[in-house]
Amino acid sequence: TSSCSGRDDEIDFRTYVRGVLPHEWIRSWEDATLETGAIVIRTYAAWWVNAGGKYDCADLDDTTASQVYKDEFFDVTQAAVDATAGQLVVEGADLVFAEYSAENGDPTDFGVDEPLCAGHAISGHRRGTCQWGTQRWALDGKSYEWILEHFYPGAQVEGIEATWEAS
Repeated sequence: TSSCSGRDDEIDFRTYVRGVLPHEWIRSWEDATLETGAIVIRTYAAWWVNAGGKYDCADLDDTTASQVYKDEFFDVTQAAVDATAGQLVVEGADLVFAEYSAENGDPTDFGVDEPLCAGHAISGHRRGTCQWGTQRWALDGKSYEWILEHFYPGAQVEGIEATWEAS
């Protein structure tokens, strides 16, 4: 946490994303939804690592102040992480600061037209990916690439070297 009073663990990216996804997205959701979540989680973490860390003592913590991480893994979410290994959301040569929250409303604070979220109570800061919106778009037949480019206008999903994934 911001107090830096807890334990400091070093976790490789693949394990980290596998331990966050089932605690930030709903495991029963569509594959495209979980794949979207895996890329958002990976990009958010990579952004903080690249920035030198969110805290003096650690890149991130394992709470809702960063992303909820637990040493608890599930086949369905591990499959989404593996299917998107090495993929990040970028704009040009820069990582996107891939914020997300449960319900961002219509429009989001980034000005994204979000008709599938209209009328739903806002739950979160309204920036970046709308977690419930990812499920609604997936049920509407959209791919994870489309969903991510929708929530982060001007950005695209790109693969990275496998060495990043292992570090």
